[in-house]
Amino acid sequence: MPKRIKRGLVSLLFLLLLRWTVMLLMQVSTSPVATGVIAGHLGPAPESPNGISSLDRPVKNYRYLPVHRDLDRTWGILVHYLRQRSRVRIVLEQEDYLHATFRTPLLGFIDDVEFYRDRHKGRIEYRSASRMGYHDMGTNAARMEAVMEDLSRRDQGT
Repeated sequence: MPKRIKRGLVSLLFLLLLRWTVMLLMQVSTSPVATGVIAGHLGPAPESPNGISSLDRPVKNYRYLPVHRDLDRTWGILVHYLRQRSRVRIVLEQEDYLHATFRTPLLGFIDDVEFYRDRHKGRIEYRSASRMGYHDMGTNAARMEAVMEDLSRRDQGT
C-alpha cells in the first residue's frame, strides 16, 4: 500500500477517534446552556468569547433580529428557516420562545441558540453560545449574521 494512502487512512482514523472522544465527552460533561426567558429577556452571553447575545454582545451593531414588517410574520419566517437547516434541531418551541441546537459539521460540537419574541417591544432577541470550549473563532457571531441576512431577505420578499 502506498505511503500516501496509509497516511490518509491514519489521518482519517485519527479524526474519527477524535470525533468519537469529543462526542463522548460532550455527552458526559456538557449540558445545554440555554436559560430561557427571565424577567422578560434572554440570559446574557457567556463571559468567555464563545457566545453572543442581542442584549450584551450584539452582532455588527444588530441589537435584535431585523423585523421589517410584521413581528408574527418574521417569527414564522425564522421558525421556517431553522427547520430547513441541516444540523439544526429545535429543542423547545413555545409561542414566543424557541431553543434550537446547531451541530458543527466536522467534530459535532453543539451550540445552543435561543430566540425570544418580545411582543411588547416589537423585537426578537437572540442568544447563541457554544457548550464547550473557551473561544468559538467567531462561529456564533457568523451564524447570527447569516440568520439575520436570510431573515431580512425573506421578510422583504427577495
